[in-house]
Amino acid sequence: MPNRFLNNGYFAGKVGIGTITPSASLQVAGKIVMSDGALYPLTIDHDSTTSTNKITSAGGLNIVAGYNNLISFKGATDTNMTIS
Repeated sequence: MPNRFLNNGYFAGKVGIGTITPSASLQVAGKIVMSDGALYPLTIDHDSTTSTNKITSAGGLNIVAGYNNLISFKGATDTNMTIS
């Protein structure tokens, strides 16, 4: 039976989501979607087909790190993003 917390929860060891043998303090197997109820949630995902890790938002953020150690930054229109 899963633990249920009304307000706060504390875990002294490792926590796994989607895995029963976590190797880090928090290990998630699968896609992570973070949102505070805003219009554009942030998604972190691994694409095993292309061996890339992606951080994306429907608001236009698109960061892709590939197996070749290259990182691409794209805007909503698939053009290069300016970082200032």
